[in-house]
Amino acid sequence: MHISKSEFLQYTHSLDLQTAAMTLYQKTHHMIIVTLGEKGCYVYNGKHHYAKGEKVQVVDTIGAGDSHAGAMIASLSQGKTIEEAMIIANHIASLVVQQKGAKMK
Repeated sequence: MHISKSEFLQYTHSLDLQTAAMTLYQKTHHMIIVTLGEKGCYVYNGKHHYAKGEKVQVVDTIGAGDSHAGAMIASLSQGKTIEEAMIIANHIASLVVQQKGAKMK
């Protein structure tokens, strides 16, 4: 699952990110990736992982989630650790939100 924090808390009817992630993981046994905007992202795969984000000027959020998910998938498929993948995905998403629309220049 790859989802924003607000969507995740609404979906799980929870106020606590970590508890919600652990509860859902116990049911699915699949990695949960929660984007936290400029604060970075959180991953739960039986262990809690946090990666800081980059504070940038946001022009448009179109494509940020998709680019983050794609960067996570690509990084993990290339053998990167979860922490490395999170840093790469956060950076890619920070580049995307600085652009107008979904196209990178």
